[in-house]
Amino acid sequence: MGNFISYKDVPVFANFVNEDRGVLTATSQHLFAVSTATINLNPNLSPNRYLGKVQSRNDFSVAGPLEAKISITFFPLIETYGQNDLNIQRDNQLAFFATTGQFTTGHSIQIGNYFFYRSYLQNYSMKINAFQPISITANFTAYDIDNVVNYPFVAAASATQIAKDATKPYYKGLHGLTTTMPSLQSNLPVTKTSIQVNVDCQRTPIYNLGSKIPSSVVLTSVERTTTVEGENIGNAINLSGSSPGATNIYFQPLDNTDTPREEAYMLKFDINGRIISQDLSIPQNGIVNGKVVIKEIIL
Repeated sequence: MGNFISYKDVPVFANFVNEDRGVLTATSQHLFAVSTATINLNPNLSPNRYLGKVQSRNDFSVAGPLEAKISITFFPLIETYGQNDLNIQRDNQLAFFATTGQFTTGHSIQIGNYFFYRSYLQNYSMKINAFQPISITANFTAYDIDNVVNYPFVAAASATQIAKDATKPYYKGLHGLTTTMPSLQSNLPVTKTSIQVNVDCQRTPIYNLGSKIPSSVVLTSVERTTTVEGENIGNAINLSGSSPGATNIYFQPLDNTDTPREEAYMLKFDINGRIISQDLSIPQNGIVNGKVVIKEIIL
C-alpha cells in the first residue's frame, strides 16, 4: 500500500526579499498561504537514430537542460501595519510583486522537502472579485534543482502557525471588499464588478559551455494585461485603441477596521497602457455587461 502524503504535510516557502539560498522554514516568515501547487520536471531529450542500425527503444541524448516548472496559487496575507497578528513576514509577501524584475541569481522556493534555487517568475494572474479574497496564480522556472534530482518527495515538517494568537481571526488577506479602482475614465465601466491582472515576463537563460546551470537569466520583456468587467464599456475606442489614462488600483487587507481608503493602501498598481479590446454582452432579461482589456508594455 502506498504512503500517501496529505496537503497539510506540504508547506510552501519562498524567499523573495533576498537573492540567496536561504529559506526560513522553521518559522512562518517565508510561508505562503498556497491552495494549489504543482511541480513539473521534463528532461529535454532527443531520440538517437542511426542508418543501418536496429533501433533501441531507450536510446536518447540530452538536448537541453532539466528545468523545474513550478505553479502555485496562493492568497497574499499582508498586515496593514507592523507585525502584530501574523507570523508571516509582510515584506516578503509584498516582495512577490517585484519578482517581475531582473535578478542576478533568482530566488529560492521550497515545496515540501524539495528546494528549488535560481527560480525566476514567468507570469502571474491576479483575480479580484466582489466579496472574495484575492488569489494569485504564479508560474516560476527553477534552474538549480540539484536538491531535487534523485531525491524522493516526502512530508516536510510544518512551520509555526500563521496567527500569533490562535484565538484571533487572521484573515489579513487582500480582499475584493477593500480593493478600489477609483477611475472615471470615459472608456471604462463606471461600475466595476471584477478585475483580472495578468503579468507576463519573457526571460532568456544563458549557459556557459560545460555548465548545466545558467550563468545568467536575462529579462527581455514584461507586459501587463488588465481586464476590467462591469456595466457597459463607457465610450467606444477609436482606431488607435484609445488610452484609458492613469488608472490606479489600491489594495489593502481585510479586517474589522480597514476601509478602502487610498491613503491606507498597502499595494498599488499604476495602470497606464492602451485599450486593446472592448466587449459587450447583452443577455436576454439581463443587463448589459462590458469587458475592457488594457495592455501595457512595462519593458
